[in-house]
Amino acid sequence: MILQRFCDNADMKDLNRAGNTTSADKPGLAKILITEDEFIVALDLQSRLQNLGYEVVGIASSGDDAILQVQDKQPDLVLMDIMLYGGMDGIDASKHIRDHFDVPVIFLTANSDPATLERAGATHPFSCLLKPFKERELKFSVDMALYHHRTAQQLRAAHDELEQRVQERTAELAATNNALQNELP
Repeated sequence: MILQRFCDNADMKDLNRAGNTTSADKPGLAKILITEDEFIVALDLQSRLQNLGYEVVGIASSGDDAILQVQDKQPDLVLMDIMLYGGMDGIDASKHIRDHFDVPVIFLTANSDPATLERAGATHPFSCLLKPFKERELKFSVDMALYHHRTAQQLRAAHDELEQRVQERTAELAATNNALQNELP
């Protein structure tokens, strides 16, 4: 947070526009939004993610900015620091993202007190990484979150399709039942 006070938001916005590839440039890459208010940590995380083969679509320095970027850039996943500069912390931003967008969130935190972790857990994050974490832990968490999210989406789609088929079949049976009743004297 201290570094954020020395780096204005214009620097973060310039970073978002500079050096990011799009999914059209490299199809198949997972698009990740970083939400971190410490500029140096955000740059390190961006570098680590790119080295692991992910596309960083932006860096948000506040919860409000994260919500706007999720809406605008439609990432596949958000890495969210719990403690953010500004009025909205990462937990509140994550809740909003979960309620309004279908995007998984992995929390990043150096704070492991039980009350914070319990509050974070109530938002149903896909994972929580305690800082400092190793690249291997980051990759595993990102890959598992993407896999579980994709699987949950497929399950919801299959459920919705089955529900639609049941409704159609029920309507067919009701129509047949009505036709049979009309034929009876």
